[in-house]
Amino acid sequence: MKNYNTIIEELDYDISDLQTEIDKVNTSALKVQKANIKKLYESYVNNILDMQTTSFATLNGTEVLVWDDRFSKFWKTPNILSINEVHNKIKELNPSKDNEHYQRLISNSGSFISYMDFENYYLKGNSESSFSLTLYAWDKLKYIEYFNNRYKSTDDNSCGLINAISNDIYKDIKASQHNISFKAYHSDISTGDEASNYQHHIYSYTLPRVKEYNYSDDYKNNVIDFDARVSDLNMYSRQLSVYSSFVNTILDLHNDIDVSYFPDTKSLTDKKNELIRQRRVNFRQKIYNDIDDKVIDNLNFIGSDSNYEHYRMRDIKRFYTTNSIGVENVFRVQVLKKLESKVKLRIFVKKMFYSVDGVLLKYNSDSTKKVYVPMYVEKNVDIRLFIDFIQRYFEHVSAYGLLNNDDQENLDKIKFNESSLYKKQLNNVDNWKWQFTKIVTDSYDTTKLTLIEW
Repeated sequence: MKNYNTIIEELDYDISDLQTEIDKVNTSALKVQKANIKKLYESYVNNILDMQTTSFATLNGTEVLVWDDRFSKFWKTPNILSINEVHNKIKELNPSKDNEHYQRLISNSGSFISYMDFENYYLKGNSESSFSLTLYAWDKLKYIEYFNNRYKSTDDNSCGLINAISNDIYKDIKASQHNISFKAYHSDISTGDEASNYQHHIYSYTLPRVKEYNYSDDYKNNVIDFDARVSDLNMYSRQLSVYSSFVNTILDLHNDIDVSYFPDTKSLTDKKNELIRQRRVNFRQKIYNDIDDKVIDNLNFIGSDSNYEHYRMRDIKRFYTTNSIGVENVFRVQVLKKLESKVKLRIFVKKMFYSVDGVLLKYNSDSTKKVYVPMYVEKNVDIRLFIDFIQRYFEHVSAYGLLNNDDQENLDKIKFNESSLYKKQLNNVDNWKWQFTKIVTDSYDTTKLTLIEW
């Protein structure tokens, strides 16, 4: 006869070795991925600095801000609190130091996209995601004018104004500023019979303030200020030249630096899955050979709220005698006889009755109390369903452990209630030929009950 314990131990050892090899490959791949993420991040930072330097004269000395929708923030946010007009307004409002909106304003002013922001984004598997970069030729004087006009009112209380300044910090920075937005896609750019070639590329760009139709600014005299329009278009022309070069450079870096995570573990994983399959087969055979009587104890199902999850234990105690008929409240299964494809079982359940003076009754009255007593039924069941039930129980014992029913203080703490484990049987199951155990017939008078009553 096979020693299934030894076979399972050897398989566990081999599975553990393979998992160790898989972990090594995953760790190595993660190390490479993080190095590439850092390289790409530093490329972003350096290219933004280079763009600022080379475009200073081209864009009339305006600062270029890069808004990244992957992070919903600027790569470097202007330190608006260092601007006199903003500083003086905040001083006038005099918010308390522990005001959460004021603290968030301090945190966001002068903030930047950190390496950890960047790394976390790509560690979540976003290497092939589309994204948008919006570049602003930021005119600080326009910002100050907008800020003063918006927050000059003294009608609002100081708390309300601080909340507004904090909540809309990015919106205010963007207001009335020249910008161009670029949408970058990651897709197959091959044509015809070429092999697939997935790369990042500019899918579209948007000039928000350039309209298809332009009307008179002076509605009284119907005069269009073409000089102002030409100035705007010239500004956009210079911006498009600078920004498109920057974005193309960034996307070239994306295509050259692989920040994806695809460790080559298929062969090792296939071997591990085959060993897991073999273990499952041997474990099921071990159950068939070794388990003749099994008590289903309560498991340590504690939820995230630190309370007991009774529904999960009810699920474990449901025994399917066919693919569609489940017996509730099973606390013990006893093997009476093993047949060729079936097994004859004695299935024990808890059944609810009412008791008065030692007499069991089906129905409640003022003088009765609720009791849960053991009953059993004998059934021929497909051997696979018996093994499924026992295997599932053992797997959960391994994962969660047993509940200590003797620790009443802990049971009270986790709000464990034995009666909450009880579930009413289906009618067709309730009408089987259930029998009381000897301990029940010795302890109670059952003569008031008839077979049809349960």
